[in-house]
Amino acid sequence: IAAPKFDSVGLCEFQSGVTTSLTTGLAPISRRRFADYVQDSLGIIATPFNKLVMTPALEDAYVSSCDSFLAGLVSAEKPEKSRMYGYVLDRKGGNTPEARELGVFKLITRCKMHPSGDYLVIENQTGTTVQL
Repeated sequence: IAAPKFDSVGLCEFQSGVTTSLTTGLAPISRRRFADYVQDSLGIIATPFNKLVMTPALEDAYVSSCDSFLAGLVSAEKPEKSRMYGYVLDRKGGNTPEARELGVFKLITRCKMHPSGDYLVIENQTGTTVQL
C-alpha cells in the first residue's frame, strides 16, 4: 500500500517501504514497483506487434524481444547490475486453440527478483573464552 504522507511544509509524497497493512505476509512496496516496471516495459515491447497477423515468425520475434528485455534485468555478464535472479517465459501454457482462433496470444512471465536488505543482522561473540 502506498499511502500519501504530508511533510512539515505541507507537501504530499507517497510513503514507500513496507506496506502499512496489519495483515502479515504482504510484500513490500518495492515488489509492486518492480512488477509495475516489468509489466509496463513488456507492454511497450508488445505494442509494435499488436494487431498484426501472428505468424510463427512474428510470435518468435515477440517472445525474443521479451526474452532480451528480461535477460537484461538478470544481467548475467554484469552481476552488480542484476535486478532479478531469473525468469521463465511460457508461450504454450496460456494458449488454447480456441483462444488462438480468437486472435489471443498469451505469454506468461514469471520473474524472481532479488530481496531487499530490510534487516541486516550481525551476530557477534567477543571474549577470552569464545570458541573459534
